[in-house]
Amino acid sequence: YCNKKQKMINALDFYSDKFVARSYYQYAKIPGNCGFAETGLNWIQSSFNKEFFKGKSLVDLGCGPGTSIKVLSELKFGHYYGVDGSEPMLEIAEIYTRGLPCVYKQIDLSEEFRLEQGDGSVDMVSICSVSNAIENPLFALRESSRVLKKDGLLLASFVLNETKETATIIDPDDMISYSHSNNEIINFIYKNKMCVIGLAKYPIAVSMSPKAIDVLLLCQKQ
Repeated sequence: YCNKKQKMINALDFYSDKFVARSYYQYAKIPGNCGFAETGLNWIQSSFNKEFFKGKSLVDLGCGPGTSIKVLSELKFGHYYGVDGSEPMLEIAEIYTRGLPCVYKQIDLSEEFRLEQGDGSVDMVSICSVSNAIENPLFALRESSRVLKKDGLLLASFVLNETKETATIIDPDDMISYSHSNNEIINFIYKNKMCVIGLAKYPIAVSMSPKAIDVLLLCQKQ
């Protein structure tokens, strides 16, 4: 990864490095290390009939090397769509999820984007372990809300702080990422008619001010 002699680098650029992409894949593919997707899978399996998602569609924003898609494929979706900004990550994902009906697309997650899926056409969207790399994640949430069907699910993780604004995080490896306002994200969820049906909080290793925590949400669109 980075060392102290390197200049500070944005998290999205950091994960676009071929070595970093490969290292992340080797870590995340180990059972127990793709924690947000695994927790979400457990929540869904305990709350919904096992046939609920059979043949339906999943969009994974910030899909990385396909590890979250691989975990969530236990739900037997009929179609998987992975979106990421890192070409090396997507190259790994194509190989790792071979055999699944997956389509991958490279887009710039740091800018406002529009998904190819139509309004109300997707059964589930996952945004795991990527929103901390995006300074303004609200456009990703807006697109998720737009494409989700009624009763569709959103599984999303955020690094949240107790202030009213986004805070910049510089970790020990000089990587730049962000924590977001707890109120801003939660208000967005509720204003877009999403009911929170699963919530978990995790301490984060990087010390910072203001204090922040990792939060995983499972929401259902009303």
